[in-house]
Amino acid sequence: MKRLVILASLFALAGASASNATTLPILYDNSTASSYTNPDAGNANYQISGNGYWVADSFTISGNDIIQSISFGNWISTYGGTPSGLSSINWAITSSPDGGTSYASGQASSLQNSLMSTSAEANNNLWGYDSTFNVTVSLQPGTYYLDLSNATLINAGDFSSTLVNWDISNGPSLAYHSYNYSYHSNGSSNTFTLYGVDPPPSVPESSNPLDLCLAALAIAAATLFKSGWHLCRGSLRSV
Repeated sequence: MKRLVILASLFALAGASASNATTLPILYDNSTASSYTNPDAGNANYQISGNGYWVADSFTISGNDIIQSISFGNWISTYGGTPSGLSSINWAITSSPDGGTSYASGQASSLQNSLMSTSAEANNNLWGYDSTFNVTVSLQPGTYYLDLSNATLINAGDFSSTLVNWDISNGPSLAYHSYNYSYHSNGSSNTFTLYGVDPPPSVPESSNPLDLCLAALAIAAATLFKSGWHLCRGSLRSV
């Protein structure tokens, strides 16, 4: 029975790893009813495109968790045409809003973009998107900061001018920004959600053929290869 419980837990984890963000457990959520309702395109405090602009929001993890997906709200301001969403975004998870220890970072270039809202302001149109990208970041309990910068558009060449701002949610996070490379505290925090899972249970070492087969099946499930079953089927028959 113990072996069956271990195997079931590992298959459940593998299934979560293969799912999209909407089916993964939420580890932290800073979205509110105010999300996607306030484009505030002219406020440089929330700009995440262009050189020298970044925004960092705090978040707290209560367990030993693995972040697998990050979604965030953003407003694209364009002059003419309709944007298709973001092409890439620079991201980092750090110990302080202005840097500190970097636990993970990168440039996400395969984003899923969902149009959430539209608006108009002066001579430009505003498009509110939810953008999601995948990561693999293991964190212990504590407070961290999600830093976003250098957002680029899929069809940027279609517009004479573009601007990308992180959507304002007024959630529980603390937000900070850099305007022309200076460091300030924001009055409002931004829309983002962290998805992920707890780490898998450990499988004890054993020389029992059945235990070895269960370990092989767990590895196969985690990597989404079904061939693991065939590798250990002979051992199962001999037990």
